Amino acid sequence: MPPGQQAPAQAIPPASAAPAQFISQADAICAELQATDRPLELRAEALSREASTVSRRLLAGLFDESIALARAADAKLAALARPAAERATIAELLTGYGSEAQDVSHLTTALRQNEPSLQESSEAALKGTEESDRALARSLGLKVCAQE
Repeated sequence: MPPGQQAPAQAIPPASAAPAQFISQADAICAELQATDRPLELRAEALSREASTVSRRLLAGLFDESIALARAADAKLAALARPAAERATIAELLTGYGSEAQDVSHLTTALRQNEPSLQESSEAALKGTEESDRALARSLGLKVCAQE
């Protein structure tokens, strides 16, 4: 970090929230993320059908954008007040969301380096993480965050 700059403060959620309040706020954040990420997903689907170096680079760039959007949403989720009884599960879900971003980052690296085996293993890891996170979201009563 450059001299004179401070590290960003960690978001510390307020002490507690009613479960319905958390669900409503979290699902709103997930809905916003899905709406902004959907155009990227559509472009990525089209690019993934091509096998050129240019399409892999463009796809990696889309994944970079998607990671940035996901991390911004994760920060908003982390700042929400949490129901006391669900704090551990919410923390586990947020950790899972961070793992999803890391899996996509590995996938991006695989695309840029044209490493099919790394791409395959990154896609498999991402799929597993996403499934686990959806299950956790459902267990919390989240609807939008539990969608594919």
